[in-house]
Amino acid sequence: MFNFINNLYALNEKSLSMTMVAVGLSTGLKDLRTMGYKLFVVGFIAMVTVGLVSIITMKIFTEVFINL
Repeated sequence: MFNFINNLYALNEKSLSMTMVAVGLSTGLKDLRTMGYKLFVVGFIAMVTVGLVSIITMKIFTEVFINL
């Protein structure tokens, strides 16, 4: 059973890596220049927001469930 899970995990890693490479190869610098900087600013703000919410949520859950 554990061998199957380990194989599935390895397949997942390889599939995710291939997907990320395919996305990176299909992105051109000319396309990024034509989009402008506003999309990058919005993406950065979204990234920071998701990160902060994740950190705050983890802190709250660890305090609640560890101090039972």
